[in-house]
Amino acid sequence: MIKRILTLAWLLAVSLSVFAVEKQHVYVAHKWENNTLSIRTQEGSYVINAVASDIIKVAFQNEKLKADKTFAPILKSVIASQFSENSSELIFSTDAIRLVIDKGNVELSVEDKNEQLLSDDFHFFMRGDTVGFQSELKPNERIYGTGARALPLNRRGYRFQCYNQANYGYGMGKDFLNYSIPHIMSSEKYMFLFDNPARGWFDIGKRNANEMEFGTLGGNTVCYIITGESYKKMVSRYVDLTGHQPMVPIWALGNLQSRFGYRTQTEAEEMVEDMQAAGYPMDAIILDLYWFGEELEDGKMGQLSWDKKNWPKPKKMIKNFRKKGVKTITISEPFFTKKSKNFKYLDENKLLATDKDGNTLTMPNFYFGDGGLIDIFKPEARDWFWNEYEKQKAYGVAGWWGDLGEPEIHPDTMMHVAGSARELHGVYGHEWASLLFNKTQQNYPEERIFSMGRAGFAGSQRYGLIPWSGDVSRSWSGLEAQMPVMLSMGVSGLAYMHSDAGGFAGGTKTPELYKRWLQFAVFTPVFRPHSDPNAEPEPIHYSKEVQNIVKRYIELRYRLLPYNYTLAWEVTAKGLPMARPLFMEYEDDVHLADEMSTYMWGPSFLVAPIVKPGVTSKSIYLPKGVWFNYQNGVRLKGGRVIVQKVTNEDIPVFVKAGAFVPYAPLVKSTDDYSTQQLEMHYYADKSVTDSKYQLYSDDGKLNNSWKQGKYQLIDFVATNSKGQLKIDIAKSIGVYEGMPHEREITFIIHNVNTAPKQVTVGGRDVESAWDNKRKELKVKVTLDQKQNLRVNY
Repeated sequence: MIKRILTLAWLLAVSLSVFAVEKQHVYVAHKWENNTLSIRTQEGSYVINAVASDIIKVAFQNEKLKADKTFAPILKSVIASQFSENSSELIFSTDAIRLVIDKGNVELSVEDKNEQLLSDDFHFFMRGDTVGFQSELKPNERIYGTGARALPLNRRGYRFQCYNQANYGYGMGKDFLNYSIPHIMSSEKYMFLFDNPARGWFDIGKRNANEMEFGTLGGNTVCYIITGESYKKMVSRYVDLTGHQPMVPIWALGNLQSRFGYRTQTEAEEMVEDMQAAGYPMDAIILDLYWFGEELEDGKMGQLSWDKKNWPKPKKMIKNFRKKGVKTITISEPFFTKKSKNFKYLDENKLLATDKDGNTLTMPNFYFGDGGLIDIFKPEARDWFWNEYEKQKAYGVAGWWGDLGEPEIHPDTMMHVAGSARELHGVYGHEWASLLFNKTQQNYPEERIFSMGRAGFAGSQRYGLIPWSGDVSRSWSGLEAQMPVMLSMGVSGLAYMHSDAGGFAGGTKTPELYKRWLQFAVFTPVFRPHSDPNAEPEPIHYSKEVQNIVKRYIELRYRLLPYNYTLAWEVTAKGLPMARPLFMEYEDDVHLADEMSTYMWGPSFLVAPIVKPGVTSKSIYLPKGVWFNYQNGVRLKGGRVIVQKVTNEDIPVFVKAGAFVPYAPLVKSTDDYSTQQLEMHYYADKSVTDSKYQLYSDDGKLNNSWKQGKYQLIDFVATNSKGQLKIDIAKSIGVYEGMPHEREITFIIHNVNTAPKQVTVGGRDVESAWDNKRKELKVKVTLDQKQNLRVNY
């Protein structure tokens, strides 16, 4: 018998006071039509249907409350479902979920076929202008998600706003940042997505330890319920609901050098020249707002054209950068100050957001100067804005950096063509991302977009948005905050969250902090050093000792391109984040439920960033199984806490037994990247008898290459038993421009404690080299379509 696992008591009332007592719904009638169950009560109507067997949509509406919009989801078609009833209940069901509604008080229970308890009570409410829901929490239930916050991963016990808002110079403990997402994931294996971008808040067991509450000031009263047997399954299904991230250009995984800011063409050119002369790999330079004006406060934000005084020949500069493998990214903002050349035109043509009377609403207290905000919801404004981007495309600009997109100032009284700022605030950055993505698709259909933004909504990943964590303080607290920010965004579909490596705001130049931050950043989705003028972000401005360490890590970032690019493909194809909380990989290990001082970089690496000064050792819990110290190869048994010595040169990193880790030859830019020669490290251990890995490759630039079949997967399957290690290799069918027809793969097999008796490739004896000190075996393999490697001990 299916167990009842989630009780939803839908209670909705309209009141003149936010403290009004909520009324219980009184059933009036119901209708089953077109796979949709509509339940009419005296207070309004419920509409229930399914967009997938494991995703149910529930909406409530009445004369004052509408649920007629769709912001985050892309799954909109109603699927076949079943309905039945008896004298006391209405029953809605799919193959995976069953909803039972009590006719007496219109209470709703949700059941799945795994008999896992989700919650005991969940209900919508309305108190004056506040619309929301309440849900009872189980005693040991943990709640993850809710967007970027410098809080523990488990958000239970906290109350905070669900409202995109900048928090300048933040560190650990700040509960609101630039990017909120009205989405939670429960340890009881369910998710809620509230498709409502209005000003809102979460209370997750703060006021009442056993109750979770989400509320907004009006908006769209629609909730999606997602269930799954594992965290990975739920995250994947959530991304199916809200859209998959398109593949990034491979250069996005390189070294993207930025600062606030390069003030002149000469300064930018000298930086690129000096970085490359010092031997640093580099793939992009990012230009902050000085490219369009030298003033900052009360300046010309919104100018969006090159300041020819300081940038006399930008097209030539960008072309020369490109010849060196360096792409150019420029910043833009949605604000237009009155001093900018564009304000008058935008104002006269009603392309800026307005007051209630339809007049441009200006903001005299805006830091960058009195001005207006473009109405990103208005088609004419979107067309005008895109035309400005097109002008920069003609100069050779390769990617976009959208700043202040919360928006940073957005009065509730401001009006957009689609509604009020109060109702639409959370989706402003989302619409900006959609503009850039859709126009790029229309005008450059074969090009992958690079679009970095500070804010968005649930589902913004489908528009290629690459978020960063805002103006973090240049402090140890700021560094520590990046783990929960990055990991929480990943479980809500935003897999490319990253930070201003080295820290952005305030503080002084601190070599130890800079070094530790960049070591960590190598194992994050985007590597992008950036800072304010108080400390240089480029490694060339640090001591030789610091440079030697940082350069080695940046080079490691480039050597790991095959591994990282495969992670990028998993983001696109499977919806899985690159950086993963340990509980996603080890769900049954209770020690990892709240762990955020370490995380998984893909399936193979456990990373333990150093987030305090002067650390010489660190206590680290290794999950169950066998692990290898990445730096020295020492074998370690998991399921316990180890005390790891910490050196100045490295942060602790461990590799899981049975892992395949591919490397490519070092290049100075991803322009020169190829998989023709690979080094494949395999971490053999008797505790792992079977393991497998897929390596993804394509040309790194063609949009939707993997959907067009213009890619290749190489499967590696290892079997380790009875004194023999077998590794079978096979390529999938697929062709892409520049694809190697034959690959030279050098296998480095770790934890080989004795010289092998025999090594064969394709059934023939081959030469191999065994390193007794490092306990490593090196074997070269030529791969055409299929090949096999055998090691007999």
